[in-house]
Amino acid sequence: MTNVLWGASSAMHCPACKKENTRRAGWFALTGNSLAGSSIDFHRCLECGAGQIERASHDYFGAFDDDPDPTRDWDWYSLTPADAEALDRHLLAHCPAPLDPACPCALHADLEKQVRSLPFAPWPGSPGDPLARSGYVHHTRVVIADGTVRLVRACADRHSGDALL
Repeated sequence: MTNVLWGASSAMHCPACKKENTRRAGWFALTGNSLAGSSIDFHRCLECGAGQIERASHDYFGAFDDDPDPTRDWDWYSLTPADAEALDRHLLAHCPAPLDPACPCALHADLEKQVRSLPFAPWPGSPGDPLARSGYVHHTRVVIADGTVRLVRACADRHSGDALL
């Protein structure tokens, strides 16, 4: 389960075991600049192996228009340990730079497109802590067939504060 390419990004809470011990394993998109932009990345838990894909956007232009709080939205798509492992292995086998959001490979472009097509119900608040929010959790499956990855929405459950997977 060890991936030598895991980045040193800040730890996030795992959607399954709730420990703050995840590391970035893939980065599919980074657009914009420090004032407005978006990103999509994939994290794996070093404890239990579960994963999550994070989709985030921010717009700080409002801060210059008498609005002290920038618009920041996050949404998470939880992955079982088996699905996170499958995605991790596929990235390592088929992408020259899983942690480079500017990687020009077809896999990066396809994963970004697929994540952007998943339901997006943004949660304002703190990045890195999907467990602190209330509402629905996206459970997403990773299906790999004939060398192609598909992200499939499994369900959206009401978050109860218990383990999500």
